[in-house]
Amino acid sequence: MGIMGTVGTVGTVGTRSAVIRWVDAHVSPLELLAELAPESELRRAGRGYIGWCPFHNDRAPDAATGAAGSASLYVVADRRYGWSWRCLSTNCAQSMGPMRHSFRLWQELLGVSVASAIAEAARRWAMTAAVGEQVVSPDSS
Repeated sequence: MGIMGTVGTVGTVGTRSAVIRWVDAHVSPLELLAELAPESELRRAGRGYIGWCPFHNDRAPDAATGAAGSASLYVVADRRYGWSWRCLSTNCAQSMGPMRHSFRLWQELLGVSVASAIAEAARRWAMTAAVGEQVVSPDSS
């Protein structure tokens, strides 16, 4: 399957956007991080992957103890929920709330609004039809 591909079935709860659902179901956070934040240096850890968080400085030593920083970005593929990720550091805004899916990582790495991320995803993955309407997979030309 490689690092891109569907893992299980991602539910449609939470969004009516076909683009967001398509990205969550077909794009691996591993692929996004390798391309847009290679400094994450993800490596296998248990059922998932761990790496340096691109949203804060994991590598900085702890101010109180001087201990070296530790990688805190966790990415995992689940048969039921598909790919998800979050930062495990309480110093990061990406640590709050539930695990996030690929589209949210796409949006955060680009640093754009949801609408802009949807439009960019539709262009990037050659989705036809109007944004927010029916999406045709790039594979089904």
